[in-house]
Amino acid sequence: MRIMGTPLTHIWKERDVASVAFSVALQNNINVHDHETMVFGHVILDEGSGYKSGDGIYTAPQSGVYVFTWSITAGTHSGGHDVYTNLVVNGTPVGGIDSDSDASNSGSSTGVVVTYVDYGDHIFIRTGSTGSIISSQSAKSTFSGWLLF
Repeated sequence: MRIMGTPLTHIWKERDVASVAFSVALQNNINVHDHETMVFGHVILDEGSGYKSGDGIYTAPQSGVYVFTWSITAGTHSGGHDVYTNLVVNGTPVGGIDSDSDASNSGSSTGVVVTYVDYGDHIFIRTGSTGSIISSQSAKSTFSGWLLF
């Protein structure tokens, strides 16, 4: 494959893009409060060793454009409730979702953000409300990201 006459393999060699990707999930159902950093304890993949399961913070091992995605499932609640979450980079929200449930149905939402981050930047999911978040075989709450270029 070529881009503007240059073989794609040459472009990738010049950029020297490392394999950087992570995917994590909640291990159990949790109750959250407003303005908490979510800790996803089950590490599925961590190429580049950027995710710390103890505090829920991903530290970018390389500068570049990343894709981040997170899926949150709000647990059932009499009267229903919304669980708001934000993708945060160095303390600044850069994306948000609202997962809405009712008395008999859980509700899932997924957010996707493409953004530039520098080496050492901290990226995490922060709650914007109180509520219950579930993570089961049929409805995993997850946080993932990968270096695009």
